[in-house]
Amino acid sequence: MKPSANFSGKESRVTGRWLDTTAPAEEYLNALMSVIHPDLHAAGERALDRLRKQDSTSEIACKWTSIFTGIQTISNRVTPSHRDSRGRPQWYDLITVVGTGSAAKLILPGLGVDLAYTPGAVVGLCGSIIEHEVKHWGSGDRVCYAHFMRKAVLERLGCHSEAWVNIQMYRGHA
Repeated sequence: MKPSANFSGKESRVTGRWLDTTAPAEEYLNALMSVIHPDLHAAGERALDRLRKQDSTSEIACKWTSIFTGIQTISNRVTPSHRDSRGRPQWYDLITVVGTGSAAKLILPGLGVDLAYTPGAVVGLCGSIIEHEVKHWGSGDRVCYAHFMRKAVLERLGCHSEAWVNIQMYRGHA
């Protein structure tokens, strides 16, 4: 197992600054995941802890604050209607939006729902089962960070979770 190419070579300095800048927001998203899917959050924490202890990944993993195994950046573009084929049905992705664009809508066609998708929005979504799209973002700039888990990474680290969110996860936490 090795870090993404973005963490080596000439891109590593920019990526390092990005990790430093986004760390407070990632901590917030981690806390949010601990509420909406405690089991997946725990699996992500275990995986990150194990990556921090491996020689090949420890340097980058110590800078990576997200419990998610990956983050995709989408900037100033529409997103065609799709489902995330590599996600798991019982897992949540977190999608966050930053920028100045104020007219974007996250459309969930199968549910008949359009959500305001403006800067500061955070959406928890089972992206592998709920179709989603963004047809336009309006004027200004918009950057979407799609946080996701990869089954292969969690399995390789012995941290895989197949749990569905259920009421038992919240009993005793009131």
